[in-house]
Amino acid sequence: MTLLIVDDDMWLCSALSRNLVRLGYAARRAASVDAALTLMATEPVSAVLTDLDLGAGGDGVELITRMRAAGSRVPALMMTGSDRAVARARLADAGLDEIAIIEKPFEFDQVMKKLAEVVPAVAASSPAIAPAPRSVPVAAVIDTVTRTFGRRVL
Repeated sequence: MTLLIVDDDMWLCSALSRNLVRLGYAARRAASVDAALTLMATEPVSAVLTDLDLGAGGDGVELITRMRAAGSRVPALMMTGSDRAVARARLADAGLDEIAIIEKPFEFDQVMKKLAEVVPAVAASSPAIAPAPRSVPVAAVIDTVTRTFGRRVL
């Protein structure tokens, strides 16, 4: 399984990628809508995990809308540090009511549980759903980076 992580926060992408690779999955990263669509045109992905707000690179609603318009039925999950109701309303306005939302900060195990709900290969692979040894919450990785660089990431 290859998961495409779309977020303008390279630290979050890196933390998620490392955890996925440790469990035997492949991870690809993109920082914008255009970069994600370009990657998807050249490489098959099993699921897309996108942030709602991608800074100057667009937003996750635009990404999923453009994926669907192009005929892609790849499962998608939405991450957001914004208000969940606002995120849900933006998805509903775009006709994307079926998209699951993961609120930041989150633990990696939450991502795997949501993936198991939408991707059959993850659900069939029980080790991926079980907590990994010495699993570090993604938020803790980000907090460490935040303190080091003195900027707010989430």
